[in-house]
Parts: sequence; structure tokens; C-alpha cells
Amino acid sequence: MFTIAPVTRVRVSADPQAEVVAELQQGTELEVLGKKEAFLQVSAWHPGRGRVAGWVHRSFVGGQKPESVHAVDAAIVDSVVPRCHACSNANWALVPFKHDYAGGHPNIPTGFLDSIDVKARVCLGCGLVELCLDKEGRKRLTEWLKQ
Repeated sequence: MFTIAPVTRVRVSADPQAEVVAELQQGTELEVLGKKEAFLQVSAWHPGRGRVAGWVHRSFVGGQKPESVHAVDAAIVDSVVPRCHACSNANWALVPFKHDYAGGHPNIPTGFLDSIDVKARVCLGCGLVELCLDKEGRKRLTEWLKQ
């Protein structure tokens, strides 16, 4: 097994909020020691710290070394895909968002009867939910701010 993300954080426990033991570069070979929910317990060689062990989210691990399947430059990924603040995953689902208590949905008012709908994105790695704008919403916001 290998790390497939540009940087994979090894944590002290199988929790996206747990302390980071080490950060492994893309293509680092891993020895899998165990599994717990969405995490793998691994051992790996870290250039500055020697052998490290801990937990990584399984979405950052693959069976092939990334160089053999078109490795992606970390700067490109970070500029295009936002990373989850909890687990550093770059896999998101964009979903509609609705307030149960008000029966409506959040929006940014841009005029008397005009607004930009706010969406929610859900991290597929840990389930974190964040409010955001989709591509059309960002375009409309930029145009409105220029007025």
C-alpha cells in the first residue's frame, strides 16, 4: 500500500481530530497493521523521524504507487480542490441545504427579490459539513460585488 495524497497525516488514533504524528509524502510505502472504521493503522518510514506508526484515513491510501498512475502535483490539487479542515480529504459532495426550523434555505441577498443560494458540501472522508457556494453562485457573487 502507498500514500496517494500529496501529504498524508499519520495520527495517534483513528480520529480526524487526533494529534498528527507525522506527515508522509505522496508515494510513501505503508505496512498496514490494522483497521478501524474508515482508518488504517500503518507503519511507514519517515525521512526525518525514522519508522513511524499511527492511523491514516483510508481515502489517502492506494494499492499502486502514484508515480505509476499519473501523480498529481500538490500545488494544483490545493488550488483546485478545497481540503477538509478535519481530515484533509479532498473528496466532497455538494448538496442542497435547508433550515428545518425556518422551512427555508440560506442565501445571500443581492437585491429586493434576488439572492444567491448557499449550498452545503459534505466531506466524504469524515462527514464534516460546510456551507459554500457552487460555481454559479461564486460567479453571481463576484458580479454582484463588482457593482
